[in-house]
Amino acid sequence: MEYLWISGAVVTVGILAGSRHLVLAHFRKAQVTDNFPLPQQKLIIAMASAANSDGALDDQELDTIQEMINRLSWRDYTLEEVRALVLAIKPVETDSQFRKLGKGLKENQKLAILKAAHAVAGADSHINKSEDSFLQRLANGLKLSKSQIDTVFSRKPAYP
Repeated sequence: MEYLWISGAVVTVGILAGSRHLVLAHFRKAQVTDNFPLPQQKLIIAMASAANSDGALDDQELDTIQEMINRLSWRDYTLEEVRALVLAIKPVETDSQFRKLGKGLKENQKLAILKAAHAVAGADSHINKSEDSFLQRLANGLKLSKSQIDTVFSRKPAYP
């Protein structure tokens, strides 16, 4: 009986101590974006890239991403799972990668990606220079019209 209690305690401590590692390993091994249709995968990649564009991943950005992913997935991802996901996704950085995000998508899907990235970048009520640069490159890569881009950027960041 005592053996069962000790082994249970060891397993519990191991799970708690290694949960962050296990979550990260899960997302790196099988990207959570694989569980979503391609347009949603691209949306998640854009949001993660927007969150990382200023070099700092803050709680407001993670909260925004978590809310959107949970809406897309009909599942409740924890904040820790979302953090692991964002850290596991390689950010979009090159012009080629920005263009790939828009490839094969409908106009409204491209617009949703820009709105979502804009919401993440502005989650702290401020879009800094590096976030603005990222959003401009994203908008150009998605090949949205100037009026569509201006409409998104003129609004206070909001959920798509």
